[in-house]
Amino acid sequence: MHMKIYLDESGCTGCKFDAPYLKGGSSRFLVLGFVIVEDQNEHLLKRACRKIYKARKVDFKERELKGHQLDNSAACQVGNIMRKFAVKEDFFPGYIMVRKENATPGLQTKGNLLYNYAAKIGLMDFIVKQNKVQLIADKRSLKIAARYSMGDYLQTVASFHCESNVDLTITYEESQNHEGLQLADWISNFVWRRFENEQRDPYNTLYKNMLIRKHLFSPL
Repeated sequence: MHMKIYLDESGCTGCKFDAPYLKGGSSRFLVLGFVIVEDQNEHLLKRACRKIYKARKVDFKERELKGHQLDNSAACQVGNIMRKFAVKEDFFPGYIMVRKENATPGLQTKGNLLYNYAAKIGLMDFIVKQNKVQLIADKRSLKIAARYSMGDYLQTVASFHCESNVDLTITYEESQNHEGLQLADWISNFVWRRFENEQRDPYNTLYKNMLIRKHLFSPL
């Protein structure tokens, strides 16, 4: 079976906590959000996105609707539309949340390692059970992951540490060209809001339908 994983993140990989986020400081949390779908069901990602754009009265051909642009009410509307597809198992949302202030010093000082380690913790248990996996990450993430190749890292862990024969490929794509990346953006943003800003409502719309929910360096 050929599975695809679309991956995006919210928050940053920095660990400067003595100033507010975006005002000289870093986010307290990093969230990797993802959408898992069988290759044969990928067309349903487009269907879900079209419903969301129509509900928000946004022309998908003119601009991309980002998670950070949605207020609480709009985010809940988007989450509820995604949930209806997840309930039918057309695709599976999931996430890993990283509480960065509790990470080891070595990971705090090397954001690319923290990112790749989080991807491993969040996805490896699923990846090694598959025959073939294509991981598609937002192209913006390339500047983080490329410093220490996420692809090589995950393949090494799968093949040697987990003794899996999974055929794993990783590509970096523009989110406006892939509905799966747009869904992953919304998921990561809604989860990040929950932990960074205590804005729980969008997160709660999807919580029960998350295939993978993992918290790293956090007692939550």
